[in-house]
Amino acid sequence: MEKTPKLIHGNSQRLLKWSLLILVIINTIGVFAFSNLIQTQGWVTLSVKLRILQIGAWTTAAGLIGILLLTWMGGAERVLGWLRVLPTSLARLRYGLLPLMAGLMVAFPVLMFSRFQIYFAQNWTRHIIFLWLALALAVCIIAFWQKTWLESLSYAAFSMAVIYHLTTFFPHVTNYPFSLWWSETTRYYLASTFFAERIYGHDLPWVTMHLTRYLMQAFPFLFPDSPLWVHRLWQVILRFTTGFCGLGRIVFIPGTGFLPFNCRGDAGVLVGGSQPVLENDDRGSRHFNICRLFPH
Repeated sequence: MEKTPKLIHGNSQRLLKWSLLILVIINTIGVFAFSNLIQTQGWVTLSVKLRILQIGAWTTAAGLIGILLLTWMGGAERVLGWLRVLPTSLARLRYGLLPLMAGLMVAFPVLMFSRFQIYFAQNWTRHIIFLWLALALAVCIIAFWQKTWLESLSYAAFSMAVIYHLTTFFPHVTNYPFSLWWSETTRYYLASTFFAERIYGHDLPWVTMHLTRYLMQAFPFLFPDSPLWVHRLWQVILRFTTGFCGLGRIVFIPGTGFLPFNCRGDAGVLVGGSQPVLENDDRGSRHFNICRLFPH
């Protein structure tokens, strides 16, 4: 006998009402931002496809508002019934859902870094694209693993965020000899002070600001003559793991609650209340040649 995917525990109708209200607000703002952009730039008059996309976006927004009104006017049970139909139908695909889920997980970075990214310059437009892709992925997760909506949406949003940040972080792993962003050279220099005698030939005082951050970032200096890309890779690993390992603990381990440390996605967050972001105190070293510290 075919199992029916689970939906929402507890007061499902109340959760559905407020979830739809939030979705409608975000979606409407995002569609308005998209329409305003393409009209202001004059693109909508030059492209029939953009015009069709704009009409489709506003039609979807109007449909969502209609569903929201139906939900708040006593039709919540009917809407819940609709939400059961799609996962149940998709469950028949079984392992055919796997490539579909993989495609949905990578769709957001593909869109954001494609030639179409100019149309998604507004943050609210990006929010609704991420949200709709996460909802589609959540439906697939419900169909395949029989999870609840809340669990599935958490897994979907987390996995998409991980993949998106990987695509933005790892292009930084390079031997390019100058700073890629503000304060990068200062961060490497402060981390190198723990090995100052070996690197510079004389002892230097340890950094007092964000000590744990630079202790962790100094790890590649344990290996003499490590190339610059190794240090940048280690920084990417720190930025990625300190944020997403903490968030993953909340998403995948039930009852975890809040984290005991600041989960901002930067290194040096293991000391409660520490500020991992370095102030702009290296204005004269933005284009410092990092090859003076690291070999090619």
